Amino acid sequence: KLLFEVPPSAIGMGRVRSRSRSSRKESPCTESPSLSAAAAAGAGADETYTFKGLSATGCTPQDRRRFKWVIEQRRYERPRSTPGGGPPFQVHHGEKWLDIGAHKGYFALRALAQGASCFCIEAEEHNFEALRRNLAQHPTARTMRALVVPPSMT
Repeated sequence: KLLFEVPPSAIGMGRVRSRSRSSRKESPCTESPSLSAAAAAGAGADETYTFKGLSATGCTPQDRRRFKWVIEQRRYERPRSTPGGGPPFQVHHGEKWLDIGAHKGYFALRALAQGASCFCIEAEEHNFEALRRNLAQHPTARTMRALVVPPSMT
């Protein structure tokens, strides 16, 4: 297995481990024999969501809610302070962001739209493919398929 260090300031004391392709599960977004089960759960074909020039794909009602929550309502950003009295959480032009567990890239799209660059890590194969598609038009975005684990699990 391939291990390499990520700066502790970025993720605490974690490591990034490459993920094997052995965990194959059906994507709810693709045509497959299990599509009827996915359809029963509210999933289907890829759908494009757009808000003020930002577009991304998803395929489940949960994807649509996440897009709305992150892109339209900007709920990740807090101009005053984060819960517990922490510092404000805002994205500024020129910043560099490390998005671990990037899912389909909705936060990265928001950061890129505000002039930041973003390095996105996603472990799940189908989410990673959607992440790559969603960020394909953004030259300052980088993606990597990997799993972040604490040192005790390596």
